[in-house]
Amino acid sequence: MARPPGARAAKTRDATEAQRRRAVEKREALLIAALRVTGECGWQEASIGRISAAAAVSSGTFYYYFDSREELLRQLLPFVFDRLLSEMRAQDPIEASLADFLRQRFTAFSTALSSRPEYLRLLRETKVFEPEVYARSMQALSSNQAALAQQQSASALGKVAHESVELFERLLQSLLISLTEFSAENGGTEAAFIVAREAFVSAVSSTLVQMGVNPTELGSRLGVAQH
Repeated sequence: MARPPGARAAKTRDATEAQRRRAVEKREALLIAALRVTGECGWQEASIGRISAAAAVSSGTFYYYFDSREELLRQLLPFVFDRLLSEMRAQDPIEASLADFLRQRFTAFSTALSSRPEYLRLLRETKVFEPEVYARSMQALSSNQAALAQQQSASALGKVAHESVELFERLLQSLLISLTEFSAENGGTEAAFIVAREAFVSAVSSTLVQMGVNPTELGSRLGVAQH
């Protein structure tokens, strides 16, 4: 008996979805492998062959997802930033002032980098060996400040739109990366850490004032209590 058209269509959709999931998993496996190989050997030694072997795929599979190492790197940096952001969000304090919330974010970010040396090595070596890729990635993060400002200027009384929160998170990331680098470049001492952390709080606060963002409204969107 022939299957009804609806059943055939459902089977096709299921097969397509399964194929899509496998593609996402393979791409992510390559990104994770690139991060791991960079952490172990450095970016200059992270060849396509090594990355593919670490991901348990062929070099041909690598080229199915990425045109080159540089293309992988352009996608790897946002991938790492998103992972860091997820880890930071998991440690957000429930009851805190916005300033303390920001201090906790900075601490969580620094802790994530220090506990995962492959993250910090990737950032440092990309900045040295692939400065254009690094600069474009940082510019993409920082450009969210302009987008956030535009959204806020169109919002009455500094009310924070839902979309603004995600842009604000990206702005935090670009500041976090810059200031964590400052802390590391100054020996990673506690004094350097405190200077960088407070500079981060000050920079974010100034940005909010410049854009007319209501801190209380932003805090409620972020789930932060205001004291």
